[in-house]
Amino acid sequence: MKKTKIAAAVLAGVLAFTGVPNLAEPLTVSVSAASKLAAPAGIKATVTDTTVKLSWKKVSGADSYRVFKYNAKTKKFEKYKDVKTTSCTVTGLTAGSVNKFKIAALVKSSVQTQSAAQSVKTKLAAPKNVKASAGSSTVKLTWSKVQGADAYRVFKYNNSTKKFETYKNVAAASCTVSGLKAGTYQFCVAALVESGSKYTVQTKSAAVKATVKSSGSTSNTSSGAPIVFPNFGTSRSAAESKLNLSEITRIDGIKQGVNATAGYTKLNGKDCMVMLYFNGDTFFYGAAMIPTSAVSFSKALSALKSANGSDCISVSSEGLDFYEWVNQAAQTGEILAGSSGDSTFLYGKISVRYAPESMKGKGGSVEDSLKEISGIL
Repeated sequence: MKKTKIAAAVLAGVLAFTGVPNLAEPLTVSVSAASKLAAPAGIKATVTDTTVKLSWKKVSGADSYRVFKYNAKTKKFEKYKDVKTTSCTVTGLTAGSVNKFKIAALVKSSVQTQSAAQSVKTKLAAPKNVKASAGSSTVKLTWSKVQGADAYRVFKYNNSTKKFETYKNVAAASCTVSGLKAGTYQFCVAALVESGSKYTVQTKSAAVKATVKSSGSTSNTSSGAPIVFPNFGTSRSAAESKLNLSEITRIDGIKQGVNATAGYTKLNGKDCMVMLYFNGDTFFYGAAMIPTSAVSFSKALSALKSANGSDCISVSSEGLDFYEWVNQAAQTGEILAGSSGDSTFLYGKISVRYAPESMKGKGGSVEDSLKEISGIL
């Protein structure tokens, strides 16, 4: 007989002896085991390249919590750490790796209901060997490729906001920052992982500094810089005004969705013929015929290489040099065609982002768009 039954029988006997009625029968008491506490809910993960910080909602009745980490070798979830709070940082992880976790409340040392498995991927590592080389008005950044990166984002420090802000997304492991004045600048770089139509920023590199000693001109001067076109997306009237065009001729409907403006502008006192192309009222391409008396082809080429980098496509045929700089991540392209022996050369700049569908070619690439433009020229 269980102790509870013996105690009840003794109590019944005592009560019967003292004359208390209806309690002579033994009293049976049954005790059921308590049910387990619920699994932690609201689990969230914050990641770096080597850590995952897990957080969850408090479980009523829990004394502490246990975090389990999946072991690929044993194929089991094993204890990682017991914590008193509702968060835990898992360290020592591999960059770009997928890790699985479970969490359970503890009552003293008793494990309660485990949560569903949480699959978390760490960020890619920061780009290594980031270097900055300053020119007269530019800083060229280079870095080592990051395995798994779809593109890269360059950040430039803003002294006003005290923050690193996006400068440009690039496909290659290099970027030239142009239009800088004299002073010291800071940059950092992060890999990008493409997700649908968006990029997810990975781990930023340490900041690098570069000092521009003398301010380069961003206007049309004898420094060798070719004509500076308006920003892509600028309205037609604003684009014409930006270049201070004279003898303007408007050409509408030259191709489906494409309008154009032709005119002249001055470069170092010399007339240059300019064509501006618009998607409706939105500027997406500019071309200029520049006489070598305004700026030589070799100086223009040197300036463009300094601004865009020397990694460009170069084609030479019968004395005609053709150079093309393409940034697929930014959907822009620049061309320079001509020769040091010719009296004029062509300079053009395009943004596929603002171009009409009829100008994007079959693949919608910058190269296809340049071919479409050359067909009009």
